[in-house]
Amino acid sequence: MFRLRWTATGCCLLSACFTPEDDPVDTGTDVTGTSTASTTLTSTDGPTSPDSSGGPGPDATGPDPDTTASTTETDTEPPVACTDSAECEPGLYCIDEACRPCTDAADGDALCAAEVPSAPFCDPDTMQCAACTAATCSGVMPVCDGAVGCVACTEHAQCPDSACHLMGPDRGACFDVADVVEISDLQELENGLAQMGSGDQRVFRLSAETYTFSGTPSANGEVALLGQPGTVLTGGATNLMTVSAGAYLYVAGLAISDGPFRGLNCTTGAGLWIDDTILSGYIFPVMASCETHLRRSRVSGLNVDSTAVTATAALFLENTAIGPCPGTGLDLGDVPVDLRYVTIADNGQSIACAAGTSGEVRNSIIVGAAGDSIDPACFLTFVDNAVDSLGFGNQVGAHDSAWFVDSAASDFHLTPAGEDAIGAIADWDRGDPLADIDGEPRPVDAPGFPGVDEP
Repeated sequence: MFRLRWTATGCCLLSACFTPEDDPVDTGTDVTGTSTASTTLTSTDGPTSPDSSGGPGPDATGPDPDTTASTTETDTEPPVACTDSAECEPGLYCIDEACRPCTDAADGDALCAAEVPSAPFCDPDTMQCAACTAATCSGVMPVCDGAVGCVACTEHAQCPDSACHLMGPDRGACFDVADVVEISDLQELENGLAQMGSGDQRVFRLSAETYTFSGTPSANGEVALLGQPGTVLTGGATNLMTVSAGAYLYVAGLAISDGPFRGLNCTTGAGLWIDDTILSGYIFPVMASCETHLRRSRVSGLNVDSTAVTATAALFLENTAIGPCPGTGLDLGDVPVDLRYVTIADNGQSIACAAGTSGEVRNSIIVGAAGDSIDPACFLTFVDNAVDSLGFGNQVGAHDSAWFVDSAASDFHLTPAGEDAIGAIADWDRGDPLADIDGEPRPVDAPGFPGVDEP
């Protein structure tokens, strides 16, 4: 059955509309699934984890000894006798005439290779035959997906000892652990950035401090800035940070707030990737003249002269909130864009477009402060969106603060009133994220909610 896609001039059949073909998110594997980052974005003071204090949870003291029976012996079922693995339950194999996991074999890998040629490794953690194990994956395919084999990394958390090369010539590989530098104060960070040349690679792990810049440092080479709850970058001169031509900057788990003009500014020929980060308090928080990606992040503008995200090169947004901004939420040049599960709300104008802007906006919420906030020049393809403008999707009216938990703080989680007003109109498709901004799963075989939040 054909689905209808809304464009600026009406609707068209799915097969006749533009779909970006060079989608860096869709690699044929589950690369946009549940976030493995521990950061939950809740405050402009910095991203916080569910227990940012680091203290014990409510059950840390253990069960009450007066109400818990002690167990002195464990009942286990004896292995099922067998003469062939076909007689065993899935995941068990006939080893020494009994159904056992592959780890009970003298050579588990040899057993798996013989029994399940498509899964020739015995995974010691799952005790199952798998297409790979962590020890068998490296290089540009460092992550083990037990179902399909080694795959490229797409999240920094998949490289727990370093970070992931999300762009550039080493894309999909993990940074070398020798390139990891622990940072505890501004001077260390400024020195580390200043020492980098065009071919250098560094992962700067920032402690939970406030780093107040007076100048504008540049990112050269390939740099990952990884924060934690309480890590804040602030200040800056003309920009908080500039990404030089030919360089790649990845930021994750940070709060970037309160500076005089621009936040992150990338120049032509560079690359910028922003994950799990809050950007606020700048006139231009993100000024992107290079290919730019934002995932699970929030961006808001300072005043009527602000534009939260300005893009004059390819832009990819996923599970990202834009607003509030008295000026413009998203200003798109003559560039390709790909927006999936985005909330653009409580802005003076939601989206402004140049005549040559192309691409797709799907499963998103776009509602301006006064309504009718999508530039009529936006000849993008709109699919399954809740909007405030005629001809771009399901009209729900202008932004209403009652729909969201806290619009003023860029918290666009839906309230019950928001769920009723917006409706479950999103339709997940291949390449869409499998989880929302909090890591909650998206329904893949039933209607879900558009925007950053799956209630």
